[in-house]
Amino acid sequence: MKLKLLALVIALALIASSIGLGTVPIPVHAKIDNVEAAVISCTEFGAAGYFSSGDGTPRKVGIYAYNITTGQELGFRFINQGVSGSYGGTMSFAEQPANSWLYVDISTYPLSATSFADWDFEQYAYGIVNCSDSGFTGPSVPSGAELKTITCDVAVFDEPGGQPVGDNRIKAGQTWYVIPGVKADSTGQNWVQVFVSGFGLPWIPARCVPGADTTKAAKPASSASTGSVLTTASAGGLKRCPSGRCTP
Repeated sequence: MKLKLLALVIALALIASSIGLGTVPIPVHAKIDNVEAAVISCTEFGAAGYFSSGDGTPRKVGIYAYNITTGQELGFRFINQGVSGSYGGTMSFAEQPANSWLYVDISTYPLSATSFADWDFEQYAYGIVNCSDSGFTGPSVPSGAELKTITCDVAVFDEPGGQPVGDNRIKAGQTWYVIPGVKADSTGQNWVQVFVSGFGLPWIPARCVPGADTTKAAKPASSASTGSVLTTASAGGLKRCPSGRCTP
């Protein structure tokens, strides 16, 4: 009798699985929201854009490059860390043969991650491109950005109230492109994003930017560069081009 009951339970479980009963959507814990700008060449890969963590848990953002033509991994690097906001960074590698097809991606990772293999299976962005295509260039001035004179000597930060980005600083009297709108940190202080002619849009206190529009909320800046060559992919499953299994 027990064997018959066990067989019935197994059969019902298999039926439920086949028609989707008893399943629940897997929550999105983190994701790459978009790619605002990218540079892809035979010696470099870089990208900038926005990421978010749906459950409030900090994540790392990493970039990866693989030469499909030669079957060689070109490198991996963590470029940002936080709950959400902008990411940006570049990675250099030995010059690759002309017209090599490269697979590149930007993904989120747990804070404990140490390598590309530790991807958290959430939404990422990827591209497969010819490294000799000179059309893939760096970031341009984001649309809507306004030239403003900075009035403070201040470090640039990865997010409002976050961590300084290396030893990078903006000096009083300098003029930089500022993204309209502000975002408050946990203490209520307003921050603005600045375009520093590179990847990523760091933040500085709005008090350092006379005329900063504190009536608007900061919005993700758009760029007229080549971020469109990278596409976001859904969470789960295998990456579009796992190492050793890539085809252009």
